[in-house]
Amino acid sequence: MRGMAQALRAAAEPADSSRTEEREILAFLALGLAELQESVMETTVAWERRAYWVKADRFRHQWGWVPRNLARLETSLRQDDMLQAGACGLEIAGLLADLKVKPGRATSRPWKGAWRAWEAR
Repeated sequence: MRGMAQALRAAAEPADSSRTEEREILAFLALGLAELQESVMETTVAWERRAYWVKADRFRHQWGWVPRNLARLETSLRQDDMLQAGACGLEIAGLLADLKVKPGRATSRPWKGAWRAWEAR
């Protein structure tokens, strides 16, 4: 999640943002959200096996924004609608605004190559 927050902050910097970089960042977000969704599902399935249904439902509800935003973002990327994908990125940025990014990470760019990885899925 910190990587996604870092990518969104990099996208907000006008000097560094190109169309290619924007696509890479949005694809990185989609990959991160897919991984997060998978983790939420694994956790809830494990809790349900132990009959912690209320706990699983609360957790699923807490992270309910992930599948909604992932579907919207992936649809926008498939249609090459960068305006809609960017709007989804802004919404995700608001949800991750409280995450702190370490200063040393500001120079790394973990989203490089994310577009190809997303297309290959």
